[in-house]
Amino acid sequence: MKKSNPLWEFSNSIYRKQGVSEILLHIQDEFSIDVNIILFAAWLASIDRALKISDIQNAEKLVAIWREEVIEPIRKIRKSLKRISNAANFYENIKILEIDAEEEELRILYENFVKLSSDEPRDLNQDLLEYNLKTINEFSFFDENELGLQRLIKILADPIGVAKKGSE
Repeated sequence: MKKSNPLWEFSNSIYRKQGVSEILLHIQDEFSIDVNIILFAAWLASIDRALKISDIQNAEKLVAIWREEVIEPIRKIRKSLKRISNAANFYENIKILEIDAEEEELRILYENFVKLSSDEPRDLNQDLLEYNLKTINEFSFFDENELGLQRLIKILADPIGVAKKGSE
């Protein structure tokens, strides 16, 4: 029996919200930014924790082998199966396996989150979500003009219960 993982539960809840999966997958496919790292940053903001660049580096190191050796090969197989007729059942089985592998990555991040985030108390607000996501952007340099980043912040802010500045 798997232990409860609030990061996994948060990620499942957020990922299913309108527009979230689309932008997360776009960022992952376009810029090679791991969806789980973005969800990790959003979850940390939701529990009032901030990320520094060194935290992102440590998180990346922590999950890099798992992502490269397990998740990415499974994802590649799943995507290949989309192009093969009569492979729908196998595709669904591989998709479940990929989700299980993603859950394991989130477990690794969750079990180490205290070491991977600042314990400086801060009020939960748009700025903390924005701060964490801008830290990822600063580390990865995926969105030079920050248009996609601002869209991501806007889409994630509502599902995690963060009011947009000035709307309170």
